[in-house]
Amino acid sequence: MRIENMISLIFHPSVSTSLGFIVIYAVCCHDLLDLVITLTFFSFFPFLLTLILLKLGKVSDLLVTKREERGLLILLSFIGYLAAVLILYLTGVNLFLYISILYIINTLLIFLITLVYKISIHISVLSGVATTLTLLFGINFAFLYIVTVIVAWARVKAKEHTLSQVLSALILFSVLTFLEIKFFLGAFMV
Repeated sequence: MRIENMISLIFHPSVSTSLGFIVIYAVCCHDLLDLVITLTFFSFFPFLLTLILLKLGKVSDLLVTKREERGLLILLSFIGYLAAVLILYLTGVNLFLYISILYIINTLLIFLITLVYKISIHISVLSGVATTLTLLFGINFAFLYIVTVIVAWARVKAKEHTLSQVLSALILFSVLTFLEIKFFLGAFMV
């Protein structure tokens, strides 16, 4: 397997999402139930859906590289995200709930963009995770932007995205997540 493909698999959006929620759990929100809820609905569920859609022939590969195949997966994942937010709300309002709501907002935007343009979901998710963790927990998490650039290189090198597709994802979702956190989560910031 080529290095760019390996990087793409290692930083699959479900994995990046998991890492983000695990860091939030480890650093400040030590509620194991909330971690299980977020990992189940925001990471495992979308990955399982991808495998099912792959088996059914609705998507052609594990990374869902064809833009026109992404809509169904995003919509089905979105239903899981809404279920997670409802469950998190019922278990008590905390940072996991707020981050989950921001994730839903970003996913909705990814879906709308995907209708007309193939934006990099890998980079959209990693940019959101990098921005969230850096703003909430400090500059020590800024290295995640370097990881994001490496993954962007891999996506372009693998010819799964153009430079404009990864750059637009990096810029848009870094800025959007920054604004969301400033507006909604200012009290949680370092």
